[in-house]
Amino acid sequence: MRLFAEVGGRRPPRKGCSIRFFFEGQKPTPAADFHGKSGERLFLPGDDAHRLAVGLGPKDKFERDGLRKASAEAAQELAGRGVRHVTFETDAWPLPDAEEAAGIFAESVRLSQYRFSLRSEAPKDKPLESLAIVCRSAAERGRIGSLLHYIEAVADGVDLARDLSNLPGNMGSPAELARRARKLSGGAVRVQVLDRRACERLGMGAFLAVARGSHEPPAFLVFQYNPKSKTQNPKSPTAGRPIVLVGKGVTFDSGGISIKPSDKMEEMKHDKSGAAAVIGIFSAARTLQPRVPLVGLAPLTENLPGGAATRPGDVVRSLSGKTIEVKNTDAEGRLILADALFYAGRFRPEAVIDMATLTGACSIALGDVYAAILSNNDALAQSLQEAGETCGERLWRLPLHDGYDRLIKSSVADVQNIPEGRLAGTIIGGMFLKKFLADEHVPWAHLDIAATAWDTRGRDGRPPGATGIGVRLFYEFLRARGDLPKM
Repeated sequence: MRLFAEVGGRRPPRKGCSIRFFFEGQKPTPAADFHGKSGERLFLPGDDAHRLAVGLGPKDKFERDGLRKASAEAAQELAGRGVRHVTFETDAWPLPDAEEAAGIFAESVRLSQYRFSLRSEAPKDKPLESLAIVCRSAAERGRIGSLLHYIEAVADGVDLARDLSNLPGNMGSPAELARRARKLSGGAVRVQVLDRRACERLGMGAFLAVARGSHEPPAFLVFQYNPKSKTQNPKSPTAGRPIVLVGKGVTFDSGGISIKPSDKMEEMKHDKSGAAAVIGIFSAARTLQPRVPLVGLAPLTENLPGGAATRPGDVVRSLSGKTIEVKNTDAEGRLILADALFYAGRFRPEAVIDMATLTGACSIALGDVYAAILSNNDALAQSLQEAGETCGERLWRLPLHDGYDRLIKSSVADVQNIPEGRLAGTIIGGMFLKKFLADEHVPWAHLDIAATAWDTRGRDGRPPGATGIGVRLFYEFLRARGDLPKM
């Protein structure tokens, strides 16, 4: 879908539709049976071009999320009606900040048009082809044009993350994800794939313990992005040091020998959503050219109950040298992340951020509205939370307290991978990962996206399947820091 900005009142193209938003009590025409209530829409057909009135509800209760939902649902309706082109005029927006509204609207429409299908026939519901933001001046067009360029690059990264997460296990193997990741190599982005033998030489015993049950060979992806120009303060202790992103990449998770219930096990193709987000982030980096170095780490493996699979009670030695008692093979994500987090230390990072569909307990605690964040650094946690509030990928902070350590003490190893009982599951996942930081003083944040990485129902105008969470969040985090060049 093409996004562009223009000046003037050009008529929408054939099969086009203009969209206007109204608060409760406002009407497109005095006689219209429309009251501006939240979720209300009125389609006004024309000979060539059409109009759509969209209700936002009470003006004093307006929030960004309401505009996101209304925009996405309106776009889905128009695509279903056969509309191919949409226009939005900034001078018709009923609040002062029309540019912010145009950005939220354009992003929501663009993301709502994602389609994923493996059917032999092409889907009948075709997405919109273009969205034009009609601006009031050339200066506004320049600003919004730059914003649309940013939105398109990030949305392309989100869509790539969605594609990779949506791939079923037989099509989204570690080798396949590694093949697609290699395509991103070039320019400022370098991609390296460590195979099983390389991981063995390094001593990644925790990562390889998860891979043992599968015939599919594991792969450990290493992305490096180096900006052409750096604007960091050369006297800063973090100048030139990268932000390291780590993504859990279990391409299919059966639970291993501690096998999961069969109900909804097919959704475990999404257990690679953290790795998919990392790949999407580096795809967008090629276009957006952040001014800070980035490193991405994505350990990729299946978790299956083969004859060579790790057993409950086995003890494995991690890359850090710490030993882990595997009490449950379905707590595998923390094992592969343990080696990845320690490996991150070799890059002397400014900060480390990991994203993982780690615990079912996260969905019990927070539902599918917030992802969990656990961090050893207040400033990093706050910045990520603020970015989440701005872009709609919200984070709720949970504590990391030494009092939880007793729950993962092992009688035979340095640590066990799950607690006795079912206490504080999401927190325990973070406490476990914290033990494998190469430097405990480096700012680190763990994002548990288990409940927000996919949505089988496709609510609020979102297409069903993977959400691509993490890509927009990270770029909003960089944008707020001033790490993105002006477009």
